[in-house]
Amino acid sequence: MHDARQLVVLQVALVSLVLAGCRHRREPPAPVVYEERRDYASPRRVVQTINPRASSKVPPGELVGVVVDEQDGQPLARARVMAADKYYNTGASPSMETDSAGRFRVTIPREAAAVRVTHGNRPPTFMPLDWNRDSGSVAVVALQRPVVLPCVMFFGNAAQSGVEIVARDVTTGAGPVGPVTITVSSGAFRDSLVVEFDSLGRLGRDIAPDRPGFYHVDVRAAGYRNWSSAAATRPRPGCEGQFIPAVFHAWLMPR
Repeated sequence: MHDARQLVVLQVALVSLVLAGCRHRREPPAPVVYEERRDYASPRRVVQTINPRASSKVPPGELVGVVVDEQDGQPLARARVMAADKYYNTGASPSMETDSAGRFRVTIPREAAAVRVTHGNRPPTFMPLDWNRDSGSVAVVALQRPVVLPCVMFFGNAAQSGVEIVARDVTTGAGPVGPVTITVSSGAFRDSLVVEFDSLGRLGRDIAPDRPGFYHVDVRAAGYRNWSSAAATRPRPGCEGQFIPAVFHAWLMPR
């Protein structure tokens, strides 16, 4: 009986030692997995096809593609696509608008070196053409978001220009040489002035200062056909009382 009791005590002691060893056993360290950090809040950017790829499914001389937003890849309807020369001048080239799915199909003149794509107030995109004339091409054009225009600082009695005009020769892309008569009208307002453009067709003079509105502009220069168009100023977001001028790009056709 005494031996049996000692045996039970010994068994209990052995079990206690085993359990104590299990409690103090050091488990092997778990493997550390380094996950790739991704910033899902940042927009993804769509790669623009700079050189359209030739396709046997598109007739020679045609460019087929889609215009999308650079950040979210969504197609842009009513984007304007037109051909341009090596100086990125569009001249009198015909243009077309993308459909509701952002798609377009345009015939490119043989002398064209690039395609100009615009959409609303987004910065224009120029896509150089480098393709095989024996087949058509396909392209993806990704447009940037509109540029945020800051408020303008005015000093003294400086005024905002209601109209800005750039005039160029369709055939050369240079500014017209000699005096040019510009007539600007908006409702009861009418002004006619004689100006001279620089070699790039820029005009360093304010027209219709501090007058937002809808303007009709006529440009007359010796040796060119008369040019006219209409456009409106736009309010500058977040800038009380300031506006974005009505900008005119007058491409003058020689007589």
